[in-house]
Amino acid sequence: MTIGMTRVFATILAGLARERPDRGESLLGYVEAEAGYLRDKMPGTADAMREACAEARRLRSRDRVAAE
Repeated sequence: MTIGMTRVFATILAGLARERPDRGESLLGYVEAEAGYLRDKMPGTADAMREACAEARRLRSRDRVAAE
């Protein structure tokens, strides 16, 4: 898998996590764990994966506040 594909995959999972409150945090945890494994080999990709998770959490939080 290429670095670009890994980043796309992480972004898609983070997007799914945002839309799935029942499983969202589990998906984000999975992406972050994978980022940890990739850190030594592909630090740029690992950072992108973590950033995708952080953005998904921010958006989920914003969506919850807007729904109230």
